Amino acid sequence: MRSLFLIAFIANLSLIAFVCLANPGTVAIHFGWGGIPDSWAPASFNAIAMVGISLMLFLIFWFTPQLLRAIPTRWLSLPNRDYWTAPENRERMIAMLSGRMFEFGTLTFVLLFLVGLLVYQANRAEPVRLREDLFLWAMGLYLLYTIFWTIKLFLLFRRPGVSAR
Repeated sequence: MRSLFLIAFIANLSLIAFVCLANPGTVAIHFGWGGIPDSWAPASFNAIAMVGISLMLFLIFWFTPQLLRAIPTRWLSLPNRDYWTAPENRERMIAMLSGRMFEFGTLTFVLLFLVGLLVYQANRAEPVRLREDLFLWAMGLYLLYTIFWTIKLFLLFRRPGVSAR
């Protein structure tokens, strides 16, 4: 999953660079209902902001294992915390949670890539307008995935040998 995560991250950065070069002037960076732009900025500012957001997300997802080892147990919130943070189970918990975070990070970068394509397409249209239908589909699917991912996470961190009733 780490390699897919890296591919999604690099694809996202590549799209940001391409969009910045393809749209050298002012671009719409926010859209209201109906896909109508309501905020504008220089393409370079948009690129810097998107790279910053992408790097922040990358660092959070990439360094999850190190963060989990460094933070006190009382700060962790997961089902059956006492069981999973016991010394004999902690490394397994870190590996399981890290894998799930890479999965979530990959899909997050896929969403950012799709939104980036939609914003690029919107800025190339005359008049500038976001395909709101596609944007809402992408966001809806991401929300459904997030719900599925959360349920899967809760089921993953049941105590072994304890079945759901």
